[in-house]
Formats: sequence, C-alpha cells, structure tokens
Amino acid sequence: MLDRFSDRARSAVSVAELEARRMGHHHIGTEHLLLGILSEADGDEAAAIRAQGATLDAAREKVVEAVGTKLDTSDGDPQFTARARRSLERASRFSLQRLDEHVDIEHVLLGVLDVEGTACQVLRRLGVDVAGLRRAVDTIPTNEAKILEAEPVRIAGLSPRCPSCGEVLATVLNHRVLTATDEAGTERDMIVSFCSACGAALGATPT
Repeated sequence: MLDRFSDRARSAVSVAELEARRMGHHHIGTEHLLLGILSEADGDEAAAIRAQGATLDAAREKVVEAVGTKLDTSDGDPQFTARARRSLERASRFSLQRLDEHVDIEHVLLGVLDVEGTACQVLRRLGVDVAGLRRAVDTIPTNEAKILEAEPVRIAGLSPRCPSCGEVLATVLNHRVLTATDEAGTERDMIVSFCSACGAALGATPT
C-alpha cells in the first residue's frame, strides 16, 4: 500500500503508528494519520493546518478526548482502520490524478480529509474550516512541480506553444481534477489541462 509513498509520507504514517501506540489504541485511524502529518513541522501541509489555529499538541489532546487512552498496550500491534486504509488508497489516487510520481504528504492529507473520519471531527473541534483547508491543500504544488518552478526548462524551436498566449507548453502546462455531471446525473472525474500563464483551457480527459 505504501510502495509509491515518498520518504516524508512514509514518515508520517510511521509517526501515526507511534502515536496510536503511545495512546494505547489498538487501531491506527485517520486521527493518528493527522498527527503524523502535523509531525512534519516544516511541511506546507502542516503549515496550512496551523494557519487555522491547530497545532500538534492541541490535535493530540482532541484525539484523546475523542478516542480516549488505554494504559495496557499488550494486546498486539495496532491495525489500520478501514477508513484509514481508504484514505491512503485515495491519497494514491490523488497523486495519479495530478500526474505526480510519488504519494506525498499533501496527497495523504487530501485522502484523510476526503473520507470524513475522526480526523475531520478533531479538526472541526479545533475550529478548522475543513472545506477551506482542503482547497488550500489542493493548491500546494508537489515537489516535482516545485523543481520545475525553480528551474524552468527553456525549449526553443518547434516546441508546442499555447494557442492563446504563445508560451511554451513545457513550462506553463498545468492540470486540475474536476468532477463533471452528465445528463443522467452520473458524476465523473475529469483531468482538465490548461495554460498557467493565461488560463486558457487546452483539453479534458476522463481519469
């Protein structure tokens, strides 16, 4: 399940297990994954959560309030709940939808927010706007995108260009995953490609 996960994402999952053990919980839920994400103190994702007033210590207190603690930890290793597994599976799907090579922290957080588990309850009790947080996280560029922004590739000659503004597509092509509804009311995720320089839509394909 963690084959495509980056080192940071794996670290967050490992911390989630440690947090569950410290609290004597026999499960690893979305609330523990949230604590693992917040443990990445220098990450943009943790910063987005802290910007709304939630900290690791405060979140840990709310997890204890919601789930409690157990002093006897001799009943074996904690196991992922079905909802936590689903959040990690969705994290992988989000990374594929965004055409990212690895599953990183922002994908894990999007997965946690998407399944509406105990983590979302904890965030709301801390006064966090979960929908607003999801929008903020969805705009965080991946590590691959950050590299391209820092070191843009200049391609001359016959490189494809945006038909609206003429910029080289290798440097300005971007995409977003949107949900469309057809006439029958069926929802379907679509990858919409666009020029980040002028905003012109360049095409849409189903995921």
